[in-house]
Amino acid sequence: MNSENKNVIIAGGGSGGHIFPALSIADALVKSGIDIDRISFFGSKYTLEKTIVPKSGYKIFLFPGRGVNKIKSVKNLFKNIINTIGLVVAIFKSLFLMIKIKPVVVIGVGGFASFPAIISATILRKKIVIHEQNSVLGRINTIAQKLGATVITTFKNTEGINQNAINLGLPLRSEVIEKINNKNIEKDNSTNSSDILIFGGSLGARCINTAVIEMLQNHKIPKDWKITLFTGETNFENVYKAIGGKELDISISAFTNKLFELMLKSDVIVSRAGAGTCVEIEISNAQCILIPLQIAPGDHQSKNANSLILSGKGLILKESALNGETLFKAIEERITNNRDRGEINTNSIHLSANLNIAKYLINNYL
Repeated sequence: MNSENKNVIIAGGGSGGHIFPALSIADALVKSGIDIDRISFFGSKYTLEKTIVPKSGYKIFLFPGRGVNKIKSVKNLFKNIINTIGLVVAIFKSLFLMIKIKPVVVIGVGGFASFPAIISATILRKKIVIHEQNSVLGRINTIAQKLGATVITTFKNTEGINQNAINLGLPLRSEVIEKINNKNIEKDNSTNSSDILIFGGSLGARCINTAVIEMLQNHKIPKDWKITLFTGETNFENVYKAIGGKELDISISAFTNKLFELMLKSDVIVSRAGAGTCVEIEISNAQCILIPLQIAPGDHQSKNANSLILSGKGLILKESALNGETLFKAIEERITNNRDRGEINTNSIHLSANLNIAKYLINNYL
């Protein structure tokens, strides 16, 4: 199909787990010949996409409102009233912009910010495609599917999808693609150390940080354990004060923009079980200990981890059971199992997801 003058809206955000796949889809479309000026993002004025998307060179329209949650108090009731008003405003703004932009397809990537676009697209009878990052169809994406959207999934057995869903994998971040293509990124085996990477997402995870502190305080750490911990900005000072002065082979930082490179060099990875994290661990072929977010809707983080558990590369350590003792034992077990580290998992569906999603969109809508 001729893509000239055919506009695309990509809607959603709220967290890196939604934003980075959205940007990867946009980048793949541009590399496939779609003019960058034909792509518009719809996002929330309160969350990460408001800064990340413009820095990546795309135009974005920001909307008011937040998600409406269960009423548990008068305070929640008041917030929901304000959020509902914001949602109505966002839908009207989305309708106006969509009439002006005239997209041939609206791509939803989840999160509250995708909802006004999905409703507006339905009213205006626009084609809708959504990408579900997690192994359980999210609340907004479930609504979109009921309204006739085509669903593209990261995981093959995603819960809640209909028979028309298409499994094309997770579009990968540019950093991941760059490192995969860089043949010089290899683990240094000359030191015979066991490299252990620990992180809790871009914001950090207090329960993981606390368990690491307990482990270091209560256990004699083997000399060959080389630990790298990313605490998140909020927790960095407290964690550093607790363990920074110990004479241990441990590196403590708040954040890194080279996470996947470190994954490729690690023997054991300790982390949450967000979709992007699970996919990148699968590609890196490292052993892992996954600590799913206890309050994740539908327990989707535990389900994201299924393929890693079934492959024998990982184990789940529940947040309720996490402490210094259980973490130490889990790391010991994973190091013992780490006899077949291997190279990058070149059979992963996700390595071709960016291109395949772009091809699907171009062939069917553009």
